[in-house]
Amino acid sequence: MISVIMPTHNKSMYLNFTLLAYRNQTSKNFEIVLVDDGSTDNTRNVYEENKEFLNITYLYQTKGNAAKARNVGLAHAKGDMIVFADDDRVPCEEYILTIEKTLKGRKKSVLIGYKEEILTVYQRFINLQDSVEAVARRKLCCKKEDKIECGEVLIDENDILNNFSDTMKNMFLKVPYDNYMFVTDKLGNEMKGFRLGWAMATTANIAFCREGAEKIFFDENYVGWGVEDIDFAYQLKEAGFSFFFCKEAINYHQKHLTNSKKWETFKRNMTYFCIKYPNLDVFFYYQSFQSRDKSFDYLKGNEMLMEIEEQKDDSIVRCFVNHMFHLWKEQQSGIFEQYKGEINESNCCK
Repeated sequence: MISVIMPTHNKSMYLNFTLLAYRNQTSKNFEIVLVDDGSTDNTRNVYEENKEFLNITYLYQTKGNAAKARNVGLAHAKGDMIVFADDDRVPCEEYILTIEKTLKGRKKSVLIGYKEEILTVYQRFINLQDSVEAVARRKLCCKKEDKIECGEVLIDENDILNNFSDTMKNMFLKVPYDNYMFVTDKLGNEMKGFRLGWAMATTANIAFCREGAEKIFFDENYVGWGVEDIDFAYQLKEAGFSFFFCKEAINYHQKHLTNSKKWETFKRNMTYFCIKYPNLDVFFYYQSFQSRDKSFDYLKGNEMLMEIEEQKDDSIVRCFVNHMFHLWKEQQSGIFEQYKGEINESNCCK
């Protein structure tokens, strides 16, 4: 059986469409472990409306963080395969079946699924290449002519349950960058020889067999948004798991407004991650993250990592990299000092 672990917090409109899509799965060999992280909206009612149609466990905790919520989910999951997918991620109709078939017999492998973006609730200030208002009007052209209000739901239950494929096509916005297709286009879906697969394995859409990962949990020292899932994937890597890409395991991210401070917590959490794992592959992952124009991507980082591994210990290249690596570790320690009041430093060292 597959266990889908899904934390949620105050996103009941999006959660409803996500749960409706799980009701529509061609395979029923799964459970959903829904961990409500202190929601104050209509989340409980959305669960109540869908529980009759799903094998779903609802767990409530006072507001903590995503890492704690996912750990609660892991503790209650019964499946021998684990899926991490968020409350705003609508799965394709064969999502569970694809994961079940693809992961079967692949122990110590992490499936990285494919992601697309859709619009289900109109929000005015979503940063898109196309005007959100123009997109919303186009989506609703057959339904209404009057002005669309902010927060208005653009689809309904029937669109998900009875017209899924057309609805996803009609509400499509874009294919996001975080599929990292430039990696698989060059290396193939198995990504053989790629040392940074863990950096692509976010909890937006991953799956793995639980055997061999029973003792791996999320680090609850991460605060706010970001990086705790990369930490989890890195633990899987260190436990001997490999990573591969599966384009058929699609889920659709419902585009929505985000917390304006999320990048502040991301930077803090990235520093914590680097301090916790001061390793060469993390160094190159960090360089990729720092390259805002994408001029230094995962492929370049991977190529340099492999070239360095081939160098002798006393080579000029090794000496230079060791010097840069030492400076980087010192830099991260300095940055971390700014956050030591927010993260328990005693738990940050591996």
